[in-house]
Formats: sequence, structure tokens, C-alpha cells
Amino acid sequence: MFWGCFEGMGLMGLTDLPGDPESKRGGVTGRILLENALKKILPQILDDYPEFVFMQDGAGIHKKKRWLHGWKRKVIK
Repeated sequence: MFWGCFEGMGLMGLTDLPGDPESKRGGVTGRILLENALKKILPQILDDYPEFVFMQDGAGIHKKKRWLHGWKRKVIK
């Protein structure tokens, strides 16, 4: 699985996400998404583009949103 973000000019921050060896089926979990994309890559992108709005769809692995609390940025859930 891959995680990435996009804006009007194209795709940014594309990264592959490893499976979670602790999950029942070995797939990508919220913990993997948080550790490999949301905490490492997304902050670097948003630092460069402070006007960006962060938005996620309703996928099950997007439910791990605690790290967004206190974020001084517009978030659409």
C-alpha cells in the first residue's frame, strides 16, 4: 500500500507503507500509517506549504486521529 498527498500541481509525499506484523492479516494499520506517513512525511510537507488543508477519507485506518489534537491547521475529517 502507498500513502501520498496531492494538491493542484500534482502528487507529493508518496511513500510505501509496510504491513503491520502485529495485525491479524499483516495489512497496513492505523499505527503503521501514523508512524510511517503522518508523523514523518506530512509535517515536512505542511511546513513548506502552511496554507494546505489536511483532509482524509473515511477509511478505517484513518481513525487514529489523536495526533491531530492541538494541531494549528485546518483539518477536514
